[in-house]
Amino acid sequence: MAVQPCVTLAYETVAEGELEQITDYDGDDTSVGDTPGENDGGTYSLEGVDALLFTIDPETGEVDQQDWFSPSLDAPWDADRDLIYEVTRVFSPANGGSQTREELAFDTIADGQLEEIDAATLDDPVSVWYSLTGPDASIFSVDDLTGELSPQPWFSTGPDAPWDLDRDNFYEVSRIATEIESGAQTQTDFVFEGTSSGVLDLLETSPETQTSVAGLVMLPPEDGALQDPTEEELDEVIL
Repeated sequence: MAVQPCVTLAYETVAEGELEQITDYDGDDTSVGDTPGENDGGTYSLEGVDALLFTIDPETGEVDQQDWFSPSLDAPWDADRDLIYEVTRVFSPANGGSQTREELAFDTIADGQLEEIDAATLDDPVSVWYSLTGPDASIFSVDDLTGELSPQPWFSTGPDAPWDLDRDNFYEVSRIATEIESGAQTQTDFVFEGTSSGVLDLLETSPETQTSVAGLVMLPPEDGALQDPTEEELDEVIL
């Protein structure tokens, strides 16, 4: 019996329900786009909460910092402000096939210097960032990652020396929770009463209410903290 030669044929999906034979197939089954720089006509793009700080070469997939972006150990620019910048490199095949996605992470190791790290080792990303608003917001601070609310360390009150804006010894402040991915916001209102012992009693907490639609992202302050009021601002609320 004659032995028939083995012939390997390969076909590529070029459109929905349509295949095309690959005449120069060499048996390598590596997926297109696995290695940046070898995209065979596809394009690369960036996504993720920190993507605006970086650029990507659409042909090679090489990621670099924006010219105006200089990472700092003292003033984080990333969305969750942990000094680790997270982006997703997306490869879109030229033939309209399924996209491939690669998570990338860069750690700030010195001022102006980033180092790529394994994104798989990171903890679950922070999804919400907290801030304060309201007539008496300057008297309080909030942990922007946990939402914990507390008076400023310099603050002490009593019924004879109210610091609140309308001087009725009731302190009104609203906590805004901003979803980092969508930009959607919810607001919780708090009312505190100043006591003769110099501490605040929580009188009322409102249910969370949505305050904005998705797509409006609130960025944290550059210095990462609320500012204590100036002497001029304090003079305006002290008898």
